Amino acid sequence: MKTLVVFDDKTKEILCCIPDEGEAICKKGINFSLYEGTEPIFIEKQNGIVLAENKFMLNLSKSE
Repeated sequence: MKTLVVFDDKTKEILCCIPDEGEAICKKGINFSLYEGTEPIFIEKQNGIVLAENKFMLNLSKSE
């Protein structure tokens, strides 16, 4: 089993814990999206890079 853990670099506070099986847990106000066969689109804004809402890029390459 694999688990992705996202945490604050300074405080080590857990923001999100996402296992490849079962349910994920996230700190209040934190959300996540998983992309399979698509790629997320990011937009650069003054306060940093953000996820473009309701947009994604299809991966049209053939899987083997």
